[in-house]
Amino acid sequence: MDELLLKEDLPLDTDVRDFAIYCIGEIDLLAEIKILSDEETDNDIIYEKDGISYICLFDIWHAIDLIENDLELKGKGYSDKVIGDRLIEYRKNDA
Repeated sequence: MDELLLKEDLPLDTDVRDFAIYCIGEIDLLAEIKILSDEETDNDIIYEKDGISYICLFDIWHAIDLIENDLELKGKGYSDKVIGDRLIEYRKNDA
């Protein structure tokens, strides 16, 4: 969700519509996060590889849209933790 995370994890010529944010094991703010391609996961909500279970939090474009529009979190001075908590709350209860 952090722009720096995306720049580090994705090639510069990558379209964010082709990737999703996955939590390892469970959807939780403390869970390890991975950015995985739609090509790799076939857009599965639960994806398993090498005995590791990945659960889709959001497509990257959807997380960006939620932050900027639906949840109105962008530019309000919220910490990354507050934004992360709100995204997870939304995913668990509203998505």
